[in-house]
Amino acid sequence: MKLKKIGLFFIFLILAAGLAFAEYYLLTNTANKPQYQLIIVAKQDIPAGAQITLDKLSVARVDVRTPVHAATTRKQILGRYALYDIKAGEPIIPEHLTDLSIDTLANGMKLTAVRIDPVPYDFINIGDEIELGCVIQDKTLSWRVRVIQVYDANFRDIRSVKEQLQQTNAQQAPALMIGYLAVAGDDATIKTLKSAEKQGTLFVIKEK
Repeated sequence: MKLKKIGLFFIFLILAAGLAFAEYYLLTNTANKPQYQLIIVAKQDIPAGAQITLDKLSVARVDVRTPVHAATTRKQILGRYALYDIKAGEPIIPEHLTDLSIDTLANGMKLTAVRIDPVPYDFINIGDEIELGCVIQDKTLSWRVRVIQVYDANFRDIRSVKEQLQQTNAQQAPALMIGYLAVAGDDATIKTLKSAEKQGTLFVIKEK
């Protein structure tokens, strides 16, 4: 009887050890096994203002643990227009595109996205004509542009961020500020504006 109990004890011990090993094996293999998601990237260089078409797209595989805000379906981006130059291989982010074409604006107008000295979210509206300024070599230069889209400091569409904040406690929500603008202007304006952005901080002078 005593030998029988000892035998059962060893059987249970072996089973427990086997289960523990199996659990460890599954956990380590699951943890180490890479998990990927497919995102849409630019197959070629896409200049600002160009329409997103199927021939310009490709797919890339990224680790799901890597935070990427790129499009995952063609429906999110096809037919829309780039707000800035997208290099081949770069992820295409829906929030960095617009539905407004150059032809809708005016002949010869260009689109671009620029970083600005932050202003309150209700200070600028889509469609406004504003003046952007920049101090370069002690001189204040300015450019008149039309606002196409507005973004927060993390380059997220301000409208979607505003909706998220409205669902939170207003006292706990941080102040919503505009940190980037998508703007339209003539070719010379956009070129000098982008050059100025590299040399100093753009700021809103006044709203027209």
